[in-house]
Amino acid sequence: MKFLRLELENFRQYRDKVTINFSFDDEKNMNVIQGVNGAGKTNLMNALTWCLYGTEENLSKYAGKRLPIVNDAVLREMSTNSTIETRVQLVMISSAGEYTIFERKLLTKKDPYGNIKTADTSDFQAYQQEGTDMPMKKSTLDKNFLVNRILPKGVKGFFFFDGERLDEFFKEENSAKVKEAILDVSQLSLLDRAITHLEKTISSIRGTLRHHGTPQVDVIEKEITEREKRRDKLREEKKEYEKELKGVNNDLDENHKELINCNVPLVQELQRRRTILEKQLEGQEKSHKELKQEIIDKVLESGPSIYSIGAITYALNEIRGIARKGDLPPKMKDTFVKELLEKGECICGCDISQESLARQKVTDFLKEAKISEISEELTNLKFELTTLLKQPSVFLVNQNKLRSSMSKKQQEIFDTKNELKGISVKFTDLGIDVKDADDKVIAWISQLEIKKKQLDQSRTLLIGDIKLREQKISEELRAIEYLNKNLTKELDKIANFQQLNNKIKVANETYQLFIRVKQRLIDDIRKTIEQKTQEYFLSLIWKKGEFSKISIDEGYNVSVINRFGDECLGSLSAGERQVLALSFLAALREVSGFDAPIIIDTPLGRISKEPKENIASLLPKFLKGSQVTMLATDEEYNKGVREKLLPFVGKEYELKFDEQLSKTLVVPYVTV
Repeated sequence: MKFLRLELENFRQYRDKVTINFSFDDEKNMNVIQGVNGAGKTNLMNALTWCLYGTEENLSKYAGKRLPIVNDAVLREMSTNSTIETRVQLVMISSAGEYTIFERKLLTKKDPYGNIKTADTSDFQAYQQEGTDMPMKKSTLDKNFLVNRILPKGVKGFFFFDGERLDEFFKEENSAKVKEAILDVSQLSLLDRAITHLEKTISSIRGTLRHHGTPQVDVIEKEITEREKRRDKLREEKKEYEKELKGVNNDLDENHKELINCNVPLVQELQRRRTILEKQLEGQEKSHKELKQEIIDKVLESGPSIYSIGAITYALNEIRGIARKGDLPPKMKDTFVKELLEKGECICGCDISQESLARQKVTDFLKEAKISEISEELTNLKFELTTLLKQPSVFLVNQNKLRSSMSKKQQEIFDTKNELKGISVKFTDLGIDVKDADDKVIAWISQLEIKKKQLDQSRTLLIGDIKLREQKISEELRAIEYLNKNLTKELDKIANFQQLNNKIKVANETYQLFIRVKQRLIDDIRKTIEQKTQEYFLSLIWKKGEFSKISIDEGYNVSVINRFGDECLGSLSAGERQVLALSFLAALREVSGFDAPIIIDTPLGRISKEPKENIASLLPKFLKGSQVTMLATDEEYNKGVREKLLPFVGKEYELKFDEQLSKTLVVPYVTV
């Protein structure tokens, strides 16, 4: 589905009726809407999310602090006993040429006493065309279902996004949201529903056995039931903790925004530095964990040879003793002697085809050769044992290197934590460094810092609780699987239950298959996103050769590895993080399966001139086949960027805000 037309009426800056037509041509898939800050670019995005989902997504934080959604000039001019309608209509077109219309309206009234009241709820309608030659009619489907079929609410952030906030995807607290949204995008919830249904089916089938089988069957069935209850309880607890964690993460996000948007420059600077350090610490701790695991793996790999060093030395000494006697290496191979006998001619040219003294001597050599085969095995063993004997010294060298790297990483972690503590102290004692700030502002910032510490502590505890539940759920699942196998073995002994047992076996096998398929799909999706993100990032980034790899772990934490093999996500500039985010989102779009339009507000805001042009030339290639609308400032959509994008641009508009009329005009873009 693609945007065909957007109509706004009395929505924020858009007074009266304003219409924007979009290009939906596959070759000219780019739409550009340019405007200065405050002209209404972000409110176009908000108009779309309000129309489809009933929320102004980018302004939800300030929802209680803003004017009503209706245009403020219209609001001021309202007469008593009058009603104003705010309306946003979005017309979309499918690849088959069928139209779908979404329209949301909100009424604002002014009573006889001059009080203004906005309706508590908006009116949302959807209209569909069931064939290109059929008239439009009100959809019989659930309206929200219709929207979610095009673009589910949970994943809209990957298609309608704010360039200024793209790098927030890479905060540790947001990785869980990213993973959840990707699983939604990939429609793995269908498999989840199938798995849940199979669990209930297996339990239901097994329930018919109760008190009808042998005592042993009853014992096993009872234990499985108890294990399933514990599993379900743990899942509910995990879900509650995840809900709490989501709330804490949202509060941390709001806390960050409050500090970063504070009008005290030192506070903004400290918060930016803290954000970089927190991401840097995350990468350092991840590297430290990997080094620790590598040390453990090397110990396990070299352990047998280290513990067997005495036996290896003894065996080598024995083999060397045989070698000193001259029995090693082997004098000849039996295959060589056999070939001579079969050929009937010795290497000296003598005829040995008939029984003779010469043939007898060659036959005797064959007996010696068979002994030499054992000697050859000993020679090979000598080589293998010598290699094993070297392993402990190689192990020690590797261990020393790894431990040195680990010690260095520990020092980096210590230094980063110390700097973070120092920043926290500065926030708490801000009045010492900031003399000209209002005391109330200083107190407010100190309270924000206290709240952040509390939230960080809550977050750490909740993550621990969730991991503990995950571990216990895994234990219960393994126990249930083991008990189910024992149950089927017991049922195999009872002739009357063969049909029922076959049902349980098939259901269990299907259940395990679905679990494996789900995990395989999750891994494949993650690896594809990782591969595509790396491909796009290394193509878009202007520092060629500086970065070597992008990795995404199972929790969807993104790492950037530089050419020296170090994690450097926390050290990326704002522009580099924005390029990483664009690459990540382009990769997500490729695996999502949703043919939804993409809107980027402030796509190139943090990027300098030359890299902007490079990105502008590559972005249409990465987003080929998708309808893309860019909401850009004049600094972003400069001459160089426009020249690169123009072959792909179908529609260009400029937003002009008229202060006297208090409204934004949408006019065709004109080059200066």
